[in-house]
Amino acid sequence: MGNHIFTLPVCLRNPTNPGYPLSDDVVFSYFQSLSLNNDMSINAHMGVASFFGAAHVAMHDRLKSIQAKRGLNGPDLRNAWHELIERDRPYRLEFYRDVVQKAKKASGYFPHVFRRTHRLLTGNIDSSHKS
Repeated sequence: MGNHIFTLPVCLRNPTNPGYPLSDDVVFSYFQSLSLNNDMSINAHMGVASFFGAAHVAMHDRLKSIQAKRGLNGPDLRNAWHELIERDRPYRLEFYRDVVQKAKKASGYFPHVFRRTHRLLTGNIDSSHKS
C-alpha cells in the first residue's frame, strides 16, 4: 500500500505477543496508559485525537526534512518515506517516540480547554474569566 499512497503504518499489538509486523511498543504503551473508564471516556478521545494530530505534525516535519535533504517530491518522496517507516526500524522507533511525546504534551493541554468550555456552556463563569 505504501508504494502507492502515503501511509502511516502502526502496529498496536501487545509487544509481548509474537507476530509480524513488530509491535510499535511506545505507541502500544501510550494507548494502554489512557484512562478507559468507558467507551465515551473524554480522556480516551483526547488521547486518540492528540496522537493523530501529533502523528500528522511529526510526519509533515519529517517529509519536509526528507524533501529538503534529498530534493524529492511526489512519488519519489512517498517512496523514500515508505522505505524509512517500513524498513528502517531505528527511524520508526524514533518517529513514534517523537509522536508520543507530542501527543502527551497536547493531551495535557486539552483538559484545561475542556473544563473552561464546560464552565462557559454551563454558565459557571463569564467569558472574560481566565482559567
